[in-house]
Amino acid sequence: MSDRARKKPSLPEMVALGEPSVTDFLHSLFNRGSIKIWNRNDINGTIALFADNFALFILLVGLLPVIWSLQYMPAWYFSALTGIYIAPIDLIGVINFSGAQIPVLIPQGYSLLPDFQIFYPHKPWGVISALLGAGALQVLIGNFAHSYYAYKRTLETGKTYTALPFGVSAPGLFLFLGAIIGLSQTTFGVDLYTAISIAILANFLSSIVEIIIAFGLIEYIRKHIPTAGVLGTIAGIGFAWLILNYLGYIAGGPVNGIYGAQYGWPYLSPTIGFVVLFILLAGIISRLRIFKKIPTNLLAIFVGSILVVINILWLGTSSPSGDPFFYFSEMWAQIWGGAGPQFWGVLAYTHQFSLALNYFYPQAFNFMLPSLRPELFGRGLQALPLVIAVVVPFQIYDALESYANNKSGNLEIAHELGIEDPEILELWCDKYGYSAKTTMLIDGCSSLLGTPFGGWTPTVNYVGSASYVRMGAGIGYSLLHGIITAAIVWCGILFFVPMVIPSNVTVPILLLIGGLIVVQAFKEIYEENKKRNSPDFIIWGDLFAVLLAMIPHFFTVLTLMITNNFKNAYTGALMSTATTPYQLLNNIFFITINIAGIPIQIPLAQYLGLYGYGLNETFSYSSAAFGWSGIVFLGLGAATVGLIWGSIASDLNHRRLRRAFVFAAISVPLALFGIIHAYSIPTSLGELLLRTPWALAYLAIAIYLLILWWRAPSLVENQKLTEN
Repeated sequence: MSDRARKKPSLPEMVALGEPSVTDFLHSLFNRGSIKIWNRNDINGTIALFADNFALFILLVGLLPVIWSLQYMPAWYFSALTGIYIAPIDLIGVINFSGAQIPVLIPQGYSLLPDFQIFYPHKPWGVISALLGAGALQVLIGNFAHSYYAYKRTLETGKTYTALPFGVSAPGLFLFLGAIIGLSQTTFGVDLYTAISIAILANFLSSIVEIIIAFGLIEYIRKHIPTAGVLGTIAGIGFAWLILNYLGYIAGGPVNGIYGAQYGWPYLSPTIGFVVLFILLAGIISRLRIFKKIPTNLLAIFVGSILVVINILWLGTSSPSGDPFFYFSEMWAQIWGGAGPQFWGVLAYTHQFSLALNYFYPQAFNFMLPSLRPELFGRGLQALPLVIAVVVPFQIYDALESYANNKSGNLEIAHELGIEDPEILELWCDKYGYSAKTTMLIDGCSSLLGTPFGGWTPTVNYVGSASYVRMGAGIGYSLLHGIITAAIVWCGILFFVPMVIPSNVTVPILLLIGGLIVVQAFKEIYEENKKRNSPDFIIWGDLFAVLLAMIPHFFTVLTLMITNNFKNAYTGALMSTATTPYQLLNNIFFITINIAGIPIQIPLAQYLGLYGYGLNETFSYSSAAFGWSGIVFLGLGAATVGLIWGSIASDLNHRRLRRAFVFAAISVPLALFGIIHAYSIPTSLGELLLRTPWALAYLAIAIYLLILWWRAPSLVENQKLTEN
């Protein structure tokens, strides 16, 4: 039977349960609405999503006070907080004069100069708390919206949906911390507070870009990307999680993470994560549980936390003091004493009265509650070109990742509902699945609503949506996670949780999620081709397309590992203080060359990209063994690059030569203008020239595909003759 004579597939009948409304959704949260919101497996989903998001919050809690230990507070920020515009006492500080910082003293009663920097050694707990509080607000807004979207789809179809996971974007967090805040300070010489205001501006613009993409492009793009390319790039992110999280939990990590590393504290045993992982494997993968009424993730966290407490007590006994509670008291005194007033009294309990004075910061009295931060707006506009150059490529990356996450979740939900036919599957996802446009609008608006409160990090629906479907999570887990995260941050107990639930306990959950993503990609592509009765060479070709889409993420992981190790070896700084590998390559490693007699410093990564893989003092080993510039640049914009590579390979495999050519042709301007294989949009002719080799490479691929497309009829005829 010809394709035209084949009967058009029909969708399974969906029966609506009612008209969705916010009021009914709120009533349903208390089991008084149209549908049941909660199920037992929501606990599994909540814990998994919490482990993912919380890892970033804890990293910030440990990282920001380390890298933001300041000696000067800007007068404008001091005045914004206190309302004091004249010196209350004789203030010592510096002012900027003709590009130089001049030490000065402003006597009591005199006006504070706008660019006066008050000498006041401190950790900026006030602004750190505000940023964390705003991040929790963004997470709560987004998770509420995603749970409501799942409720809406459930009412419209009569089938229970799993809400999409949502939280702070990990790539966005590190990119904004390094390429926005870090470069603003080094390039423009602004203070930390102004740099943070620049990051808030970047988040605002990033949200606008995502909303524009949602309205203008995503519905068109999604119709022209093969499934192998979409799932392949998600599998690449899952693979990155597998490698990084495996290393993270197997290494054990020092007691209390970054702070412990600072003080040389011993490492927790990697066997803790090993035990947690196998509890998860038995319960989630094999569906085997000792206690049927206890969710697997909750049991794993509970067992892991007990092992952590036992391990810390044993390490305390082995310490010079011989006190089992030594590291617990040290954590109270050195970490949470300065975290806020709610922990300050504990210092008295541990008899650390002298330390109490050292860790008392008046600006910490805010319980991390979100509050409007008008003083952080409208500053540092001189960095706007840098912001735009960084934000546009990042948001294109984030938008494509968001779409891929959306697609992954839709496919798994459809399978859970018993929809297996490939053609019906696509129709169902288009009509009844989560809309990529709506999902991206939720992501963009959640970030946007957080900016007035100091929200400086973008948010996104998370990788691993299919994993949460496999766990049996439903509508409510996403909202419950948002409520728990906000409560922990706003009430000030964020600093307490890592003491008993460190990364050793939470990372194995992320390891499991990453593994399920990789499995889904290969399984989905294999089964789709089998159901279409595709020949073996087509199946193998599509599976290779998935693998190819994963490769850029491997380069990203390798770059991160090598860069952090070199930074540690050559600067003596903690690996944990690294922000992003790209920032480190630009700011730590550079080479000086003479142009027209003028010494010019060029970031080493860009220098290698321009002149090849030449050996040099710093990177002699890595350049010789791996080809350093290839490792770095092939991983930049990994989600976008993976999507392109996987799509071209899949389209070649299915003889869709016209579309393969279009993908390669589109990649030429993307490479030239810094969307892929680059740090940012080029801001000078020199940077544009650095992008040219990548653009020419894609141009060569496009020309070759064009020739294949032109010769396609004769190639197919030759193939038939060979087969005969």
